[in-house]
Amino acid sequence: MKTNRIIQGDTLTVLKTMPKNYIDTIVTSPPYWGLRDYGIKGQIGLEPTLKEYINKLLAITLELKRVLKPTGIMFWNHGDCYNSQGTNMPRYWGPGYEERKGKNFLKGKPMLVDKQIPIKCLCLQNYRLILRMIDEQNWILRNTIIWNKPNHMPSSVKDRFANSYESVYMLVKSKEASNDIKFWLPRPLSKEDAIWLATMIDTEGTIGRSCRFLTSNPYSFAAYITITNTYKLYLDRAKEITGKGYICERKTVPNRQIWNWRVSNQEAISVIGEIYPYLMEKREQAKTAIALQKINKAKGCPKGSKFGDGQEKMSTQAYQEKLHLYELIKKLNQREISDSGLPEPNLNRTSGCEKYWFDLDSVRIPHITNEDRPFGIVREREFGYDTEYPEVRKKDTFNYRVRDAEKKAKQCPQFKASKEEIESYKKETGKIAGGGAKLNLPGSHETGKNPGDLWTIPTQPFPAAHFATFPEKLVEPMIKAGCPENGIVLDPFAGAATTCVVAKGLGRSYLGIELSPDYVEIAEKRLLNTMGKLL
Repeated sequence: MKTNRIIQGDTLTVLKTMPKNYIDTIVTSPPYWGLRDYGIKGQIGLEPTLKEYINKLLAITLELKRVLKPTGIMFWNHGDCYNSQGTNMPRYWGPGYEERKGKNFLKGKPMLVDKQIPIKCLCLQNYRLILRMIDEQNWILRNTIIWNKPNHMPSSVKDRFANSYESVYMLVKSKEASNDIKFWLPRPLSKEDAIWLATMIDTEGTIGRSCRFLTSNPYSFAAYITITNTYKLYLDRAKEITGKGYICERKTVPNRQIWNWRVSNQEAISVIGEIYPYLMEKREQAKTAIALQKINKAKGCPKGSKFGDGQEKMSTQAYQEKLHLYELIKKLNQREISDSGLPEPNLNRTSGCEKYWFDLDSVRIPHITNEDRPFGIVREREFGYDTEYPEVRKKDTFNYRVRDAEKKAKQCPQFKASKEEIESYKKETGKIAGGGAKLNLPGSHETGKNPGDLWTIPTQPFPAAHFATFPEKLVEPMIKAGCPENGIVLDPFAGAATTCVVAKGLGRSYLGIELSPDYVEIAEKRLLNTMGKLL
């Protein structure tokens, strides 16, 4: 798909034409409900009810998740409004504002009011949407960034405080779409236990599959693990550390006690997920069992329920895929083949989502040293006074003198120190060139601190659009941290194309979608001017 352009059209319609797993980063701000009339048919934000508005956005966010790469991030800026009994609709804010000023064709019609929300109450349109995205579409919310606007719009209200911030939600794709183990053991195995259990299964056990037949048709498949041994304590330990399965005595050999530990179905996959990295002989069987259980959502065959037992009728393709994996694990255990040909499973347990691309170092804020401060302002912990960090507490009080000895000795005789003192100070504090101490505080980083989730950035007016657009300084850290240098940035509600302008300036490819032809023209002119500045 061709990039570095603005596509004019309906957002949902255009998104459906885009390939799956194509976009690295989405940075956008949708039209808010009941706030502005952009003067174009089909616009979002003037729906009769908040529920209808949110449903429209959910259809779009579902498509955004489809086109976003598993390693991608979405930054979604969304403000709120009050449920109000005003007399006018939101005024027109689109291009040609000056010509239409005072000629609002919607004047006199009732303002949007949701009867399910109390009058004068915040509608919580952003939170309602985000909660449904998490609950229904399995997005993972990693941050709620507070965009504090020091030059926020003044307000004449006298019964509440003025609104001075908006929320930016940082979302990534969920483990549901990318993790091959749906249910893990409640308590992870220690490395020692996992290695021991993997060794037992490699040498004394089996990873297999079982099935049920009706007439000649297998219709119910399940993975299982067994360990067989004459020493029951081994099996007791396997059951104890996993908390799964059962132990029974096998009476196939007369006058000899043989014990069997068995765990089946999803519980077997939970155990395999814990020991997979340490398996050797049974690794390919484990791959096949995971793949089988992943698609084994229902029992059944193409002939359907006439065979009874609650089985479902399924497509021939789905059934053949299950049957193929069933036969594959059988051949592996009978040593007819040694390689399943299957990819490595995704065992991403700890993060809960695919390991998305995020470059925190690119947006770190440099540590402030004494040299960076106004004269006379000194942070106590840099010099060891009353600090809660014992690793930077100094035994002596001459650090200030020693620190500045080389720099100020000529002007101030009191700033003198021996070579031994200077070397000791450098060793203790990691003094950097130019003065100042490089601190090794708990959680600190040598290139700077994490900027946190409270960003104070003024709004940025754009005359051609006649309203405060996305500030470029707000978008810049999102793209720097969330998009690799060869990545693609998408803004599905491009407007005046601020996201695309910033992406272009940072050397990323971009795509914008905008419904209004007037705004597409504004965006293209703005991008053309940006190209001239870059050249």
